Parts: sequence; structure tokens; C-alpha cells
Amino acid sequence: MGEVPSRLRAGVEEAFLLLELGGQNPPAADGGGLHRDPSTEKGSGDDFELNYDRQEDRETVNSIMNAAFKNHKAKLYKHFKKFGSKDEALQHRPVDTSVENWIACCELFSQPSYQERSRINTNNRAKLKVHHTGGSRPFVWHRKKLQDPEVGTPTAADLYSKTHNKKKW
Repeated sequence: MGEVPSRLRAGVEEAFLLLELGGQNPPAADGGGLHRDPSTEKGSGDDFELNYDRQEDRETVNSIMNAAFKNHKAKLYKHFKKFGSKDEALQHRPVDTSVENWIACCELFSQPSYQERSRINTNNRAKLKVHHTGGSRPFVWHRKKLQDPEVGTPTAADLYSKTHNKKKW
């Protein structure tokens, strides 16, 4: 296995990856990838091993970490917008953010180009008549999940309904 930075060995990222995979281990014919350890308790977050030598594993971790970063940045921007100015926001740093990171975020969030892009995105989002509820999973994944062995592949209407209506839990 390749050398992995210590911050990635912490287990939080691997637990997040396990949650993203739905607690399932994808098949790995070449012996690489995620390996479940049947001796550990299911759902502990430490019951699989990532092989960072495999491109697929690195891409999966990068994709999940990019999504986590994007969500965290959105949370920080929402906090930033509560205040009238950059100086006021700087004095109200979120507790889970370092001073250096909060200063960098406030610099970014106060740039006119960032403010304009945010305004455009907010307006575009408000114009949507139908909101997508399928998450980040591809339509192919939803189609396969809806597939019934007796009926076959779901219709386009079924797929649209699944990915554009509120979830019923």
C-alpha cells in the first residue's frame, strides 16, 4: 500500500466513505479496493481498508472529500452572510474553523467576483420550477435501483418521479 498522509488515516474519512457507499463493499476482482473484515462489528467505520495504490480508491476518496469541502465552504459562507461587513464577520469566527482559515474565507467571500457569482447562482436556483432530489448519484444508479426482475427496466416517467419528488421516509 502506498504512503498515506496521517490526516487521511484518522478514520473519519474512511467512515464517511463507508457511509457514502451505503455500508456495502464493492467487488474487487483484482484484490484491491475496499476489504471488509468480517471479524469487526458492522458499521464501526474501521472494518475496511483503502488501497491508495489503486486509482479508483484515490478518485473515490478525492470525490467524497471534494463534496465534503464544498458543503463545509457553503456552511461557512452562510455564516459569513449573517454579518453586514467583512470586518464584522471576522470577529465572529465559527468555533470549528481556525483563525487563518476564517480570514482566508472572509477574504474570498468579500471579493466582488465571488459576491456576483453567488448572486447569479441564487437567482438561477430560485427560477427552478422542479427541484432534483436524486442527490449526486447518476441516473443509471437510480434506474438500476428501481429495476424489478419481473417488470424490467423502469420507464422514463418512473425514473423522473424517483429523482424529482420529495423522498418519503
